Amino acid sequence: MDWIFHYNLTWLFGDFIAGVTVGFVVIPQGMAYALLAQLPPEYGLYTSFVGFILYWAFATSKDITIGTVAVMSTIVGNIVTKVQEKQPEIEAVDIARALSIVAGSILLFIGLTRLGRIVELIPLVAITSFMTGAAFSIGAGQVPALMGISGVNNRGPTYLVIIDTLKGLGRTKLDAAIGLSALVMLYSIRILCNVMSKKQPSKQKVWFFVSNMDLMEVSNSLAFLGQYAAHGFCYSAIHHDRLACKQRHQRPS
Repeated sequence: MDWIFHYNLTWLFGDFIAGVTVGFVVIPQGMAYALLAQLPPEYGLYTSFVGFILYWAFATSKDITIGTVAVMSTIVGNIVTKVQEKQPEIEAVDIARALSIVAGSILLFIGLTRLGRIVELIPLVAITSFMTGAAFSIGAGQVPALMGISGVNNRGPTYLVIIDTLKGLGRTKLDAAIGLSALVMLYSIRILCNVMSKKQPSKQKVWFFVSNMDLMEVSNSLAFLGQYAAHGFCYSAIHHDRLACKQRHQRPS
């Protein structure tokens, strides 16, 4: 704890930039991961900070990353979907909570019994292959939403998702123009900031900060405007009342 007495404005400025940057990244990322897990978006925000609050009291590493990941969110979403196919009366949130308790109990047992070395028995090739396959599966499952193609089961096998997406290209909606233009703009900003950071090494941190802020601001703004223009409704994260919002936006005939 001696470092706290040497805390200065330089450290404060660096911590401020790091906090703002992580905030811009974590908020939309957490909401997206919640949707992958078939959960309401606010649950992604809960997992973004609850883990950090609890972790410092139970562990010693200051560099570890706590939070959701795409692969785990996809696995949770698949489990939620399979359970609801057999028992549709069970809410997705309850399934995710039960799964969290089971997984947490297993991890707690492994930690208390010092069995962490069993992870070394899993070959790196298997882990890398699993992560690569999950990346392809997640990417293929997001293309129908990006293009506005309905009727595609993005929880099915990856090859079927790709085939159904190709068959449904004729049903592409306005969402494609919004999504593709957003991707082009986002990557253009990232490339520009990377080029400028190489040309101006002394301002590398500034360009990195600008890149993250612009990427998050543009993506959030385009997502909101695109959803409003394409569907004409607002979204209430508290009440989930899309129908009422949609009716308020409709003009009487």
